[in-house]
Amino acid sequence: MAASPDSFWLLSYNVRVDFTGETLEYREEVIAETLREHAPEVILIQEASEVMIAHYQLMLPDYYYLVGERSDGHRGDQRWYEFVPIFYRPDRFEVVDQGSFWVGEDPARPGDTLDNSKHHGRSFNWVALQDRSTGKQVAIGNVHIHGQRAEVAVELLVKRMRQAVGQMPMILAGDFNSLPESAAYQRLVAPDDLGLVDARAIAGQVRGPLETSLGSGEAVASHDMATRKPRDSGRPARRIDYVFVTPDVQVDEFEVQKREVEPGFFASDHFPIWVRVTVP
Repeated sequence: MAASPDSFWLLSYNVRVDFTGETLEYREEVIAETLREHAPEVILIQEASEVMIAHYQLMLPDYYYLVGERSDGHRGDQRWYEFVPIFYRPDRFEVVDQGSFWVGEDPARPGDTLDNSKHHGRSFNWVALQDRSTGKQVAIGNVHIHGQRAEVAVELLVKRMRQAVGQMPMILAGDFNSLPESAAYQRLVAPDDLGLVDARAIAGQVRGPLETSLGSGEAVASHDMATRKPRDSGRPARRIDYVFVTPDVQVDEFEVQKREVEPGFFASDHFPIWVRVTVP
């Protein structure tokens, strides 16, 4: 399919948080290659610590970024703060509006999770962008949520975002920790509920595996790889990372890749997702 001049690439990638930076040197070359592939105009990153964001700023000098709120699951322990930053190309887009809030019963309260866990506060980060050449607008949200009560979380995300951006075309992507058969996924794609569309299901071209996650922390490249067993390629992975769009967004291409550092060891325990989309 020939690329439309109005289309753009978006990458969504859970990069596996590294609070101290100890494993980044073993993964950052592959991560850097991933972030640059397809030259995406928008990059959504999940599980990014402040150390990692500093690395990505150096890797992506042509991008501006919006950090948003941090997860505050471990109060007072700086290592456990995570962000869901959004990087974008300022030569292509300008910011119309932006926002960030915590995913919980009280979105204004840090670390207010829906499953009452003290360990993993979650935040949501969104931006409304306008194409400098066409004037077209699109709202993009980045999230990393729990699987528990995720069906409540996705309602919160979609409705608050819709309230902020009106009828603007929307893209919602990230790590949902929810399988396709989950209540959260079903709510997201039900036409009479949240009314989004799974980008993979409508893409003109689809490349790569269906699965997006190996399992928490599994087979991530690190300093102790010589003493660790590589992942068994026959073991099943899971699909818990998605890109959802409103029905008015055209998905031209959808691609997932397993990015290995060396056979059996990966740059993250999740796989990157690229989509090329065209907004009305």
